[in-house]
Order: sequence, then structure tokens, then C-alpha cells
Amino acid sequence: NMMFLHTVGLDQQTRAIVSDIYYARQLAQTESKHITVIFSHKSLLVNSAGYQLKDGEKVLRERIMPGSIDLGGAGKIGFAVSGFPVFGESGTVKVICGSREKKIIVSSVGRIRIE
Repeated sequence: NMMFLHTVGLDQQTRAIVSDIYYARQLAQTESKHITVIFSHKSLLVNSAGYQLKDGEKVLRERIMPGSIDLGGAGKIGFAVSGFPVFGESGTVKVICGSREKKIIVSSVGRIRIE
């Protein structure tokens, strides 16, 4: 059943992204650095979506989404040393699979939830 596979894939990828966003926040606090998660979506030039955890220009972790998954919404989530998002670096990341989508919402005070 393809729909079931899509559902599992969507939920699994969403949880993995949330886990990496938490990791970025933790890293910002423990390493006393501004850590960002940069998201890229599919386009004419890019045939798979993905994201990178970065410390400045240094890539700490990179993930490529399976072909069935696309990303949308916020292009960047960033955390300050305090563990709070940097001003303007919070928002909603959409994880899209066909007609279904999950939203990962990072509030301006750093609360992370899935809808």
C-alpha cells in the first residue's frame, strides 16, 4: 500500500528533522555558537530536498530527503548560545509527501512542535 508507505516515510522524516533541530539547539548551548539549520527544497536544478546543520560556513551534518519528500516554508532555523532562536530564524518548516504535509513549528521562544 503506497499510501501507508508515504505516511510512514513522512512521519519518520519529520521526526528525524525535529531531532536534528533539537540537536542544533543543544549544540548552540554546549558549544556556545550560533548554529543554523539550512533547508533546501526541490527545484529545476535540485532534484532532492535536504538540509544542513552549520556552524558559520562549516557543515556539521547534512541530510538528503528520499525522492518522495520535499521541504518548504522556512529556509533557515538558527539558535543562539542561549538556546533561543536568533531573531528572524524561527518559523515553520513543511515536510511534504504527495498531497500530505506535516508542519514543524519552531516558535520565537524556541518551542518545537509538529502539526
